[in-house]
Amino acid sequence: KENTTSDTISDAEYVKQRGPPRWSSKKAPIRLVARPPSSWVQLKCPAIGNPKPNITWYKSGKLFKEGQMKQARKWTLTIKDVVPEDAGNYTCIVSNEEGSIHWTYELKIVRQYSERVPHAPFIDGPKNQTVTYGGTAKFMCKVMISDLHPHLQWLRHYEVNGTYQTENGEPFVRVIKRLAFPFTLSGCQLRDTGIGHIYDFTWLDGS
Repeated sequence: KENTTSDTISDAEYVKQRGPPRWSSKKAPIRLVARPPSSWVQLKCPAIGNPKPNITWYKSGKLFKEGQMKQARKWTLTIKDVVPEDAGNYTCIVSNEEGSIHWTYELKIVRQYSERVPHAPFIDGPKNQTVTYGGTAKFMCKVMISDLHPHLQWLRHYEVNGTYQTENGEPFVRVIKRLAFPFTLSGCQLRDTGIGHIYDFTWLDGS
């Protein structure tokens, strides 16, 4: 069974009682990892639980095989001198007698910045949130890698005559924030409910 326990309990308190695994407070919520060839990469899935959980790693659905340059130790999978063939999805499954959790990283092998062919930025986008009336919502958007200098705009969709789109399918949006890392919405009210969107584009000085 999947663990849905609240993360409000500290790690030290959580392990005092028998229960399924959950991610340690040290776990970073990152899924996309980009590295140039010949570099190192470490994928981490630190978890806690009672009984102490075990961890198993998979690459693209197959059991991960260790080698001279690839090792899985404790909660960390390390790959030294990465090559293009190392790209793919790496999944850790953490389980004990009470349940299991899993996390998937996407590893991309990219060329050095000076050699890279222009492409859309890789981002770890914001997540949906539910907050109480008058509360604060904080949306994070991390640009994991980009060929050019990234600029961010936070947009809000709005409704016109019962629709969020024009006759041509273009969305009705307005810019509510520029270059904000993160974007914070304080004192949330009913009028703040709706659809938000992040628009990411790149530019090159002098062009």
